[in-house]
Amino acid sequence: MAAVLARHLYFSYGHDQVINNLSFEIRKGEYVGLIGQNGSGKSTVLKLLLGLLKPSRGMIELLGSPMNKFKKWDKIGYVPQRSGIFDKTFPATVEEIVAMGIVGRKKLFHTLDAQDQDDITEALGEVDLLPQRKKLITELSGGQQQRVLIARALAGKPEILFLDEPVVGIDTVVQRKFYDLLQHLNKDLGLTMLLVSHDLDIVAHEADYLMLMSEGEVCKCTKDMITKDKKRFTSFGHRH
Repeated sequence: MAAVLARHLYFSYGHDQVINNLSFEIRKGEYVGLIGQNGSGKSTVLKLLLGLLKPSRGMIELLGSPMNKFKKWDKIGYVPQRSGIFDKTFPATVEEIVAMGIVGRKKLFHTLDAQDQDDITEALGEVDLLPQRKKLITELSGGQQQRVLIARALAGKPEILFLDEPVVGIDTVVQRKFYDLLQHLNKDLGLTMLLVSHDLDIVAHEADYLMLMSEGEVCKCTKDMITKDKKRFTSFGHRH
């Protein structure tokens, strides 16, 4: 079953054509890397999949439903870049941030119940942050803050997880632990994942396969293809 399906997508910012006849499919349970340099169109693709932008032409389906009829947004988890999200005066605790991930499945003004609290605890356990649940988010390291954002997404019990450059600003040692966590979410919990990044070398070893973006087009490739002809695939993202 296709978790994400895009067919013949076009999108422009004014007269600037960013996405050109883009088609791809991500099947349920796959871990896919969307790779490209700045300006290649990968961030625009993510915004289209999240419903933040509408294509000028083409269609998108999520979990078998056309985007214009899709209602199960609680099944879609989103992990943004950490940079700039939390300033030094941000007052929320770790627990409160994670609770925000449940809001999408609650009716307006309904308070959290015992099941919601259990889901928050479970999500924090998955990212190994239970001891920090009462701390302010600003008291945590960059890597811990990013795990909080994953816990926020997990609390909503998603089936698809979109991640936008999640390791930006995180040191190499913490990055390794972060990618191990993503492997756990995919292999053990069965989450379908789309990881947006510019780092071909690392993501090629993590994802099931890659989609390389350049000038609004995509080239699908496997780990073996990259290993055999790395120069070709590295240059793909630098075309002008």
